[in-house]
Amino acid sequence: MGGGLRQAQAAAERRFSSPSDVKCPELVEGPRSIPASAGNPVGSAPGSPYGRRPWRCSWRSSVSGGGSRWDWYRLRPDWAERLVEAAGVRRGELVVELGAGDGALTLPLAAAGARVIAVELHAGRAQRLRDRVTDLDVRVVELDVLDFRYPQRRVRVVANPPFAIASTLIRAAVGQPAVAALDLVLPRAVALRWADGHSRSARRFRAALGPGFPRRAFAPAPRVDCVVLHLRRR
Repeated sequence: MGGGLRQAQAAAERRFSSPSDVKCPELVEGPRSIPASAGNPVGSAPGSPYGRRPWRCSWRSSVSGGGSRWDWYRLRPDWAERLVEAAGVRRGELVVELGAGDGALTLPLAAAGARVIAVELHAGRAQRLRDRVTDLDVRVVELDVLDFRYPQRRVRVVANPPFAIASTLIRAAVGQPAVAALDLVLPRAVALRWADGHSRSARRFRAALGPGFPRRAFAPAPRVDCVVLHLRRR
């Protein structure tokens, strides 16, 4: 994957300009909607999955390092590459990454040829990610993942999301007609609940468990082992 990453960096098809600042209401914990007047963070301009203008919000937040407010744990590079391989990401696919951090998973996704929308709330991590993907087909959306609005064209989700809100994020994603697939690293107990086939929220999706991700796959290490959950629209 290392060689592919260097090639992707050297020969990215497009380069997104740095996002401009767009003021929006304060982001708070818990799901809520963005006022219509604020616009769509991604947009729905015909022919463009990213919309007509960049989006960046200002807010007050207590989010800090990994394993903090929402139990976010950074994937180590070799395990991030394993997730991309398990997901079967294909060149040209539009991929949403929820909780992108500073790019542990974003870079392997881009190296696989995906067009990535990387959603990250923490200002410092989002800026570090922007600096790392300057020449890649990646759009960094500095936004609370609970407030993210999906584009209207076919998209898939590949992510190592904050564990504490993982089920909320899944319910939001499977309710979007454009979302065709999800590949998520989750605590084993959470993944098993979604894979048992009894969730009404995901009844339009086929669920399967993928490879296991031990605690050593993360930094810092969570208290539980994890597994990849695959959801595919029927």
